[in-house]
Amino acid sequence: MLGKQTDYFRTVFWDSMNSREKSGSKRGDVIDNLLEIKNEEQKSDFKFEGDALVSQSAMFSVAGLETSATTTAFTLLELARNIEIQERVREEIKEKIKENGLTYESVQEMKYLHQTIAETLRLVPPAPILDRVALVDYKIPGTDIVIKKGTVIYTPLCGLHEDPKYFPNPQSYDPDRFSDERKKDIVPCTYMPFGDGPRICIGQRLALLQVAVGLITILKDFEISLNPIYKNEVDPRAIFVNPRS
Repeated sequence: MLGKQTDYFRTVFWDSMNSREKSGSKRGDVIDNLLEIKNEEQKSDFKFEGDALVSQSAMFSVAGLETSATTTAFTLLELARNIEIQERVREEIKEKIKENGLTYESVQEMKYLHQTIAETLRLVPPAPILDRVALVDYKIPGTDIVIKKGTVIYTPLCGLHEDPKYFPNPQSYDPDRFSDERKKDIVPCTYMPFGDGPRICIGQRLALLQVAVGLITILKDFEISLNPIYKNEVDPRAIFVNPRS
C-alpha cells in the first residue's frame, strides 16, 4: 500500500547514511546515532541492519512531526470551543512573555498552557493504541488468565482516558484536571499519551515544547474561532489520530 513511499524513504535514508559515513562528518543527529549502532559490535540476537535501521529513522520522522502538529491543531480546536479557557491561556502567555520574553524558562512557567495541552492529549492522544510485547509469562492477579511471553498487548488509550472511573465527566474539556492540586489524584497508568515505564516516548519533552511554542506563537497575536461549517469528525482508520479530511 505504501510501496512507493517506502522505497523513496529507504533511498533517501541510505543516501544520507552512505554520504555521512564516507565524509566522516559529525552532526550529533539521528543519522550519527544509527551509524554508530550499525558499525558497533552487536552482541544480542537482534541485529540492527537493513530495514531495521530505516524503520528507526522513519519513526523519528513520523512520530516527531505528525503527532506534534496534530496535538497543536486539536488544542486550538478545543480553545476555539472554549473561549474562556482560550482567554485565560492568552493572558498567561502575554504575562510571562512581558516579564521574561519568549525563553525556555518562560515557556515552562506557563502552567495553564501546559494543562490545556495535557487535557488535549487525554481526549485526543495522537497514537490511540499502545503496543507492548510481554517479556515473561504473567498471571493477571485475581484471575486464571496468563499472558504468555511474546504476546503482543494492545492498550486502547481513548477507552482508558475517557473512563469516568478515572476521569469524571470525561467528555468535558477541563484543563484543571492537570492542576498541581488535582493531578496528584490521577491513578497511575490511566493517563499515558506518551506511554509509560522504561519505554516511554523518548521525545516527550521535545514534543511538548514544540506544541507549546507553536500555540504561544499563534495565541499571543490571534483569537481562534470555529468555522460554522466545521464538523468534528476524527478518522478512525488513521494510524495517528487526525481530523477526517
